[in-house]
Amino acid sequence: MLLVSFLGLYIGILYAEAQLVQNYHARVATLLAAGEVDWQMRFLKVRGRPDYFIDKEIIIEEYPELESLKGKMTMNVREETDMSTGEPIDFLIIEVKIRWLNPVDRKFRSIMVREDYFR
Repeated sequence: MLLVSFLGLYIGILYAEAQLVQNYHARVATLLAAGEVDWQMRFLKVRGRPDYFIDKEIIIEEYPELESLKGKMTMNVREETDMSTGEPIDFLIIEVKIRWLNPVDRKFRSIMVREDYFR
């Protein structure tokens, strides 16, 4: 009975640690995407257009003895007009998405940050 209790506790600790690593990677990716959106908004205010890029390779976490966990950052920029108020409201949508392969379960994860810039 005691062995079963310790085994259950051990499995719970392993699961919690794996979840902690996943949450850390998602947090880092979210901060990187939010920073990129802030940069794009600043670039837009200064230059009048976003700082377009196709794909960027980013490092989510560096491991000293292993290969770093890398992700791919993509950006989507589009203009839309909202007519819900009766008057046209033009705005620019900037979406930054980061996708990476989770080293724990070998599944792809992604996050997206979106900002609407009203003109």
